[in-house]
Amino acid sequence: MMTGQDDGAIGSSSSEKRQRSAEGEERSDEDDGETAAKKKLRLSKEQSAVLEESFREHNTLNPKQKLVLAKKLNLKPRQVEVWFQNRRARTKLKQTEVDCELLKKCCKNLTEENRRLQRELIELRSLKRSPHLFMQVPATTLTLCPTCETARRRRPQIRS
Repeated sequence: MMTGQDDGAIGSSSSEKRQRSAEGEERSDEDDGETAAKKKLRLSKEQSAVLEESFREHNTLNPKQKLVLAKKLNLKPRQVEVWFQNRRARTKLKQTEVDCELLKKCCKNLTEENRRLQRELIELRSLKRSPHLFMQVPATTLTLCPTCETARRRRPQIRS
């Protein structure tokens, strides 16, 4: 789950680098005794701020923008590209979480409305089964308010 904090890091793949020798066989950097794992790059606050500002302006970069930004921040274009990809993914995840919460609230409201309508339906059916009670209950009419277009219930006045 996302915490909402940007740690200013650009990740790298944890898979081993593979190289092909002249004979076409695969070998890893591990064979040379070198470590294949790269250190995770930590961006400075200034770099993060510039990247965030650029992201607010454009959430995708064309190749020229990417090169300019990489030079400005003293990063490789690929690092800028990966940062933007990760930031778009975090933004999408956050939006999905917000949408999910909204849908949960809507579902809860609809469930409550459904229960209320079910109770009303049961009540109306019971009134329909007892005709002597049905005649004593004044009819309810729905009218539509012309200005706000909301339905309002009106019970006719019983004249004695």
